Amino acid sequence: MPRPSTHHFLQKKTEVDESEKTLTFKTSKPSSSPSVQSSNALFLGLPGSPYITIAQNTAERLNMEFHHITTPQMLSALKEKTNLSLAVAGTIGLDDEDVRKTLTHIGKIFYIMADVSTLLSGHSQESLSPNKSNMLREQLAKTLLEVEPYCLQISRFILRPDAPYGEIAMDVDEKMRL
Repeated sequence: MPRPSTHHFLQKKTEVDESEKTLTFKTSKPSSSPSVQSSNALFLGLPGSPYITIAQNTAERLNMEFHHITTPQMLSALKEKTNLSLAVAGTIGLDDEDVRKTLTHIGKIFYIMADVSTLLSGHSQESLSPNKSNMLREQLAKTLLEVEPYCLQISRFILRPDAPYGEIAMDVDEKMRL
């Protein structure tokens, strides 16, 4: 899907009085070692969202090491490593402030924001009875209500799971350069 047009953002054209003047901005000196945060990508999502696939694809595309994180202990073991693409389960314990601080220290957090229908479609439902399917929908809705505020609180970027893969990849690559 193409990005929306932004041509309507410019409402008024203004002439510049002193067009010959220039400004020079001083660049900062690069630090001797890059911060851990600048080189790691964390993809946060709930079960049923494609956060694992996006993290794996990013790892392959950017030549990063991939890990699927499901516990705070797994997260702590990786907190000083660099060049990682981490798929972080939203059910990792985001209600714990220490877990949230560790996540924000480790890298740039991308939240894969999915609604209940998208989460449900990410689960295999062929063998589920209508009753069990409804129970799964209710459980996903409850989990989403509990976890999403924390996801939004710590995320630096939000990705749509329904966007084409190429668009997601371009978005991630651009944001990783920031």
